[in-house]
This record gives sequence, C-alpha cells and structure tokens, in this order.
Amino acid sequence: MFHLPRSLFSPFCLGFLAVSLLLSAFSSLLTAETHLVVLHSNDHHGHLKPTGELGGLARFASLVKQIRKETAAQPNSFVLLLDAGDLNTGTPESDFFQAKPDFEVYNHLAYDYVTLGNHEFDQPLERLQTQLPMAEFPFGAANVLGSDGQPLGTPFRVLDFPDCRVGIFGLAIANVNILPNLEGRYTFLDEIETGRRMVRFLREEKHADLVIAVTHLGLLYDVGVKINSESFARAVPGIDLIVDGHSHTLMTEPLWVNGTPIVSANEWSKYLGEARFTVEKGKIQTFSWRCLPVTQDLPEDPETVAILKPFFDEVGQKFQQVIAKTVAELPGDDKICRREETALGDLAADCLVWIVKKSGMECDFAFINGGTLRASLPAGDVTLADISTSFPFQNEIWVLEFDGQTLMELFDFIAKIEPGVAAFPQFSREVRLRVDDKTNEILELTIHGKPIDLKSTYKIAVTDFLARGGDGYAILKKCSGFRVVPWSFSSAVTDYIQSLPQPIKVEREERFVRETGK
Repeated sequence: MFHLPRSLFSPFCLGFLAVSLLLSAFSSLLTAETHLVVLHSNDHHGHLKPTGELGGLARFASLVKQIRKETAAQPNSFVLLLDAGDLNTGTPESDFFQAKPDFEVYNHLAYDYVTLGNHEFDQPLERLQTQLPMAEFPFGAANVLGSDGQPLGTPFRVLDFPDCRVGIFGLAIANVNILPNLEGRYTFLDEIETGRRMVRFLREEKHADLVIAVTHLGLLYDVGVKINSESFARAVPGIDLIVDGHSHTLMTEPLWVNGTPIVSANEWSKYLGEARFTVEKGKIQTFSWRCLPVTQDLPEDPETVAILKPFFDEVGQKFQQVIAKTVAELPGDDKICRREETALGDLAADCLVWIVKKSGMECDFAFINGGTLRASLPAGDVTLADISTSFPFQNEIWVLEFDGQTLMELFDFIAKIEPGVAAFPQFSREVRLRVDDKTNEILELTIHGKPIDLKSTYKIAVTDFLARGGDGYAILKKCSGFRVVPWSFSSAVTDYIQSLPQPIKVEREERFVRETGK
C-alpha cells in the first residue's frame, strides 16, 4: 500500500497546503472575473489630421493600440472599440475621396461596431451603398431600414467573453428634418420603440449579460428633435452603457440617467473615451469611465501614417492652391454661425444669389442655415482646402418659388428659431429682419427695402438640404415650384470668391438682428 510521507502532515506543511489552496481558490475567483475595456469615439467628420494640439488619426490609432497592448497583458481582460457615427463630411482630405481614407484606418483599427450618423446620409444612397461594403467592421443601425425593408448595414452584434456575453446595437437619429437625402429609400424607426425591442431581444433571445447602445442622438434639443440620448435612456431601461454622438459633447464624467451611464468623446478624434467594466458571473461589479485627450505627446502610429500618406499626397497638390486673398479672417465656426449673423454667412448667402443670376435665373434673396458653415476663412491666402473645410457639404443649389403669404409663414418660423441651433439663418444682402429677442415677434422685415407683398411671387435660393426640409424647414416644401442650379455649393463659393475684388473685404451688415423690442 502506498503511504504519504509523515512529513507532509507536519504543522508547517499543513499550513503551506492550506495557504496554497486558498491562493488557488483566490486565483480562480480572479480568473472568473472579466475585465472589459470599452474604447469609443464619435463625430469624426473626416478629420484625418490634428486639430490644433489635439487629434490626428495616426495619434489616435497609437493610443488605441497602446491600451490594447496594456490590456492584453492582464488576465481575462479584453478591449472593444466603438464609434457613435458621423464618419463622413468635414475636411477636404476625406471628402475628396468620399471618406475612403477614414474607412481604411477604421478597418485597420478593427472597430467592433460603428453606428450610422446623420452625416452618413449627406450624399445620395449610392455613396452610402459603396461605404457599407467598404467597412470591414459592423456598420449600421437597428432603426434604419433600406427600401427592401431590411436593416441597413449591421443592426447589432453579440460577443462572448469568458464570464459574460455582450450585446451591442446601433441607433441613428430618426429626425428626418436633418436627413436631406431620404428620397423614399430609407425608413427610420422610432428610437425608443427600437431601443426597447433591442434590449428585450438581446437580453431574452441572445442572453446578453451586458447591453451597450451606440447611439447618434446627442444631448441637445435641436429644431425638430424629440428624442435625445438623455430622454432615450429615461424611456429605455436595461442598458448598461450608452455610447453617444451627434452633439459633439466633451464629457468629464458620465451622465447617469435611469441607472445608465451616457458617455461621449467630443469630436474629430481629439479624444478617446474609455469605459472599464469588471464582470463576474454576468454581473457588473465595477464601472469607471474617463475621456483621454489625443495629445501631441503621443507618437504617430506608423501603419496609420502609411495608410494615409497616398491620400494626403494626392489631395495636397490640388487643395493647397491659393485662389484668393482676404483682408481679415472671416469668422465661420459653426458655433458662431448658429448664434448670430457673420461676415462669412453674409458672403455665402450672397454667393447663392450671384450663382443663380449667373445661371440665367431670377432670385429675390437667399439664405443658408448656420450649420452649413464649419470653419473660418483665414486672413491672407485662401486655398481650396480652406474653402472645403469651411463649406464641407456638397449640396445642390435650388431656387424655390413662394407666394407672399407662404413667405411670411417662413419668416414667422425663422423668427422663432432660438440662437445656438444649426437652423439659425444667414441672409443675403436683400433681406433686413429685426426680431424681438423675448417675444420672437417680427419688428421689421423688408426684401429689397420693401415689405413683403402677400399677393406677389418670390424666388428664393437655398441649398437642397433646406429645400427638402432639413433643420426643421418643412415650410420650404410648400413651395409652388423649384429649379435646380447646375452648381454645387462649394464650387459656387470657390467661383464667387475668385470673382470678388482682391483682397476680399467683407463686414457684417446686420441683415438679421435679434433685439429687445420697445
């Protein structure tokens, strides 16, 4: 018979065995935990290069890879990389190639899920149809259907980890007022109903322990917006994390609503959001979140640099061409243009009237929405790159026809637009409008120096985005007729700027003033 050595039963050995068993049990408990790191971005808008001291996709990629490497060295630790939409529209380097360089870098970084933002719909369906297969990552939204009634792209995904199952779904903003190119080809389902359905589906049918919603809803209420991420979280329980986009919100801590943390990482790949979960037996034990700046101290990821170089080389030659000069900077940051009349807004609206008349059509006045402008034009040399950055949207120009009565309805609507939203108008020089800032009543309104004649007909130049009812301008769809001008907005601005006496001097003319009435 085999006998264990008597020495094994000595007090020292028994104590050693007990400690070993305890350590083994503790180690088992540790390995039973899953450590999940959720990295996230939003509202990239084609910003491949740094913006000031922050951002740049090569630095952004370096930070992602650094965290992945650190996480991989830890037991039972995993990384997810998510994006809350609006890859498209914003810089010439990206727009010139229809966001191909952005998609190639996102493919390289192997995003785990990217939802659809409203700017994915800036161009006709054909562009989005080319981007969907270009994406080697899950790309879509649970509440967007194509003309065939099927989800556009990937509505959700489920990922298994050692001690938990994670369900992820995307949600696009269903506010059709800011989606100009629907053309009957898309169906946007209600955000709340879709969210509740997806939570039930992922919890009950897919048995997800954690549910993450990647939403392009934002935290602000713009014109026509009924649901934002805060009201969504309040109405849809059972979500463990909402990764949000659309409002470009820079957060320093999560916004907790209905037991759900809402997080957002500003814009333009300038920040990387980082949520950390500890999960044991499918239950969340700990949660933390922070927003990491993508600073100049980060090295550029060489693989990302290599991906982007051919695009930079090609576009650089064309877009660095100087086409005009200015006496002073023309402020055009979209936050300014959403609050007040600006010199650049005046120039842009005047450009529409100019190009319409150059095309042989009549035009009484023009206006644009402040959200169309995205950056200032610099003092001194102005390049094609500057224009493309200030005017990133490749809109068509439409001339709409209205009777005087409907035109008055339009101005009544405009008078009620509160400063700070994308719908805030910038008018051409033919318009003078004064509005009481407290009551939103029109104090003065003239076109070409005369009051509106309710029995006359007026022709107005706007972008097709507004003509289709974008930014809440549904009233524009009541036009009695329209014509399309054979110029894109950015091309028209380029020609107009070159036609002006150089160097260009534009000053704000107080065409639209909100003031306290008597």
